Amino acid sequence: MSADGVRAVVVAGAGDDAARDRQDLVPASLAALERQTTRPAGLLVARRLRGGTTAPGVAPPDDGAAWVWLIDSGVAPEPTALERLLEAVERISPPARPVLMAGKVVTPEGRPDPGSLPIPSVSDPELAVTAFDRHLLALRAARSGSLLVDRRAFDRLGPPRAGGLEWSGRLLRDRAGFLEPASVAVRHPMDPRAERERRRVGLVDWVRLLAGSALDPRERPWFAFRLGEEAIGALRNRA
Repeated sequence: MSADGVRAVVVAGAGDDAARDRQDLVPASLAALERQTTRPAGLLVARRLRGGTTAPGVAPPDDGAAWVWLIDSGVAPEPTALERLLEAVERISPPARPVLMAGKVVTPEGRPDPGSLPIPSVSDPELAVTAFDRHLLALRAARSGSLLVDRRAFDRLGPPRAGGLEWSGRLLRDRAGFLEPASVAVRHPMDPRAERERRRVGLVDWVRLLAGSALDPRERPWFAFRLGEEAIGALRNRA
């Protein structure tokens, strides 16, 4: 699949001191995009505000973009990141054309970044097997980091709020999304203050997910249990 229909959006933090630290990393994210083996056809830097993001002009109605590639300013995609995401879309379509394809986010040491882990889909065994056969992971929700999103779905929901869980949960309630582990982005280290803010935003995002329209009533108990785990983990990290 060609990258001609991909518009990249680097989302820069704003609204508090910890988030402003992420703005300083925008140049590193932009440099990583310049090194892509398959480069997006367009690029926008959007500013994240308290409670959400604003990205005017991400995809003008007449630009023909089929996908929006959302990249946190705190991550640097590896050179083949977009190439692997586009290959994965081709690999899974059909039978399950995705509305979202997430890349794997790792620490500088190469370990999975705990704050960027997606939520697997466990309610559709057929979709899970289809994904497994194609070396993908079916998702129920995804955190922000490196997300390739169907343009029409993006236009319908608008930019995601910080965290991405609630937004992607609505996106994937009736549509398919996957993780492509071969598409890798490295999250830059955070100082303790920024890491605390990130955990706080993550917990708020979990609450939005539970309180909003993204989940089927049968899913809520399991997600409520996961929120409890996240909250306990955040308290332990503060100790």
